[in-house]
Amino acid sequence: MINRAASPLVGGLVRFFLSRPLIMLYNIAILAISAMALWEIVGLLRSPGNDFHEIIDIMEGLGVIYIGYGVVVEERASIFEAVGLYPALRTDDQESIDHICHAYGLGYLCFGLLLEIVLYCVKLPNWLIDTEGRESPVLFIGVALAAIVVVMMLRHVWLLLRPQAAAARAH
Repeated sequence: MINRAASPLVGGLVRFFLSRPLIMLYNIAILAISAMALWEIVGLLRSPGNDFHEIIDIMEGLGVIYIGYGVVVEERASIFEAVGLYPALRTDDQESIDHICHAYGLGYLCFGLLLEIVLYCVKLPNWLIDTEGRESPVLFIGVALAAIVVVMMLRHVWLLLRPQAAAARAH
């Protein structure tokens, strides 16, 4: 990494957008989007005229959100370091937040990628993976993965409310 001081603008923006309160807000927003999307998907899966294309579009959107968000949250400490905020701003609280974010960001990334894999099993031609007539059970796997992310986001917010307590329990 380049060891240099952050420009006031870049450092301020990174510090603001990757702050603990904003990460909690992002989680709540993504959680709300996910919950609404899952509600819609389950309704579509239960209806007689399953619209698999709409379901796949919604789930792909969730997958992209989970992957992108996961990478940013996972690399919070690296981003602070890359713009020169660390080591000057590194505190025990910040390290606890970084540790929590790294673990949960990695989880969002992995579950987002697994969700994309499930979707591509349905999207691939049936001569490669025959899902003809079995789309609903395969897509329910995707629903389960997204539901796990919702639970993870709730727990992530909970841990970020008291990062030092979470870090103490981890050790």
